[in-house]
Amino acid sequence: MWFKTVKSSFLEILQTVQKAVSIRTTLPILTGIKFQLKGEKLSLSATDLEISIYSEFEVNTLSEGEIVIPARPLIDVIKNLPEAIVEVKADFQSSQVNITCEKSSYFLKTFSPEDFPKIPESNGSNIDLPSRDFKETIRQVIKSASRDETRPILTGVLVLISKNQCKMVATDSYRLAVKEVEIKTNLKEKFKLIIPARTLDELTKIMSEESETIRLGLLENQIAFKINEIKVFSRLIEGQFPNYQQLLPEKYETRIIAKKEDLISVIKRVSVLSPNSPIRISVLKDKLRFYSSAQDIGEASEELDVKIEGEGVNVAFNPTFLLDGLSCFSEEEVFFELQGETKPALLRAPEQSEFLYLVMPVRVT
Repeated sequence: MWFKTVKSSFLEILQTVQKAVSIRTTLPILTGIKFQLKGEKLSLSATDLEISIYSEFEVNTLSEGEIVIPARPLIDVIKNLPEAIVEVKADFQSSQVNITCEKSSYFLKTFSPEDFPKIPESNGSNIDLPSRDFKETIRQVIKSASRDETRPILTGVLVLISKNQCKMVATDSYRLAVKEVEIKTNLKEKFKLIIPARTLDELTKIMSEESETIRLGLLENQIAFKINEIKVFSRLIEGQFPNYQQLLPEKYETRIIAKKEDLISVIKRVSVLSPNSPIRISVLKDKLRFYSSAQDIGEASEELDVKIEGEGVNVAFNPTFLLDGLSCFSEEEVFFELQGETKPALLRAPEQSEFLYLVMPVRVT
């Protein structure tokens, strides 16, 4: 394998593919990126056995072949080269690759491509979705997915796709985010998938502003995403997702109508002394009183004028969860609907119900 290419293009595709390289593994081959050179097309692929990324681009081919190069030293080398033509030449007998650029020269050890896991083939049912809507929906729900690997079902995002609608749901059992968006597909049946949140997070980093559509390929126990020349494959999470619909309240006892940025600012200021402690909110006649305290540090309080509908109540929340939810709204004004001290509260926009954010209160003494 022997080719020449421009440093900037090479680095960009390496940094995209390396997102699937395994960080913690007992299999050295998973720390590498596989190179396959046929004709003028160089394809790169990486996998950690849960997520795989594949991409290809054109290079100046001098000799075809395939090889696996350790990702971290390779990217460190390319990143520090001058903006010029990079030449990559593999020596299969010595199991190493020579990288040259102007007066710089490096030799890196390589792995056998025969030991590299096979990347899945995307040959299932395909669905084309608007890239911008898909990315925004992920952004709004993904923070609510759990990071606790002992409950794997909650580390995924429930994705429901029908002919006219795409809905995503995520929860860590302390909060819940639901977003639905209208789409147009030629689907005749509904699809229900649980996709790892990590996969969707990586997708948002890959999707550029120029990407108009993203293609979903439904495979057995896996899903494939295609964005321009990049393909991302991921396992699906098996199991029964919690019945989120029974958690959504049908009514409220107290509704707070406030400017989103006002709420964010107050919560940040009042929780600055104790960001890990609950923030207490007292709903008065026409204002909210926020209070937090930290032992051996101090306490903070502030009042905010808002519109109140319904009864007064005292309730406490995790400030980070409130800020995460509020940051997902693009609207200037939000409804904050309460059902008392112990039942979940709902954040939503006044004019629409496509995005809902449910957060559980915290018991304080």
